[in-house]
Amino acid sequence: NSVLWARLALAVWPLQLKAAELDKRTSVEYLPRILPLDVDRATICLDVSNIHGFDGRRYKELAEALPPQLASLTVILAGCPVNDEGLCAMAAKLRSLHTLRHLMLGHSHAAQLTDNGVKALADALPLQLEGFHLCLVQCGGTNLTDTGIC
Repeated sequence: NSVLWARLALAVWPLQLKAAELDKRTSVEYLPRILPLDVDRATICLDVSNIHGFDGRRYKELAEALPPQLASLTVILAGCPVNDEGLCAMAAKLRSLHTLRHLMLGHSHAAQLTDNGVKALADALPLQLEGFHLCLVQCGGTNLTDTGIC
């Protein structure tokens, strides 16, 4: 049952976040409660592009909910107002994902990201990664410099 619930939660959560943009009474707490119950999940691919409700707090909730045995994680956040709080939470979680082999994070148009968040992510990358892709197109404005990217 936990596999089915987690699959449904991954499909429904972006829709709940979009609905919450229109009606603040919409509950969006579904995925953070359900996903950790799927103890055998090895792959997560989540696209929350242009969902303005997916901010640093939601990114942190996602990070905290990731099952520990993940081998592949893809999160597309194009146009979302994510910030260093969320990216640092993801970085902290990555340290505990000892089976993670592939990581793709798409953060295009995230104006609130700074050198601090990107550095935290770089410092936390698991040594066993075989594939890594980080998209920072039009991110950070003046808050993200060559120092953070290097």
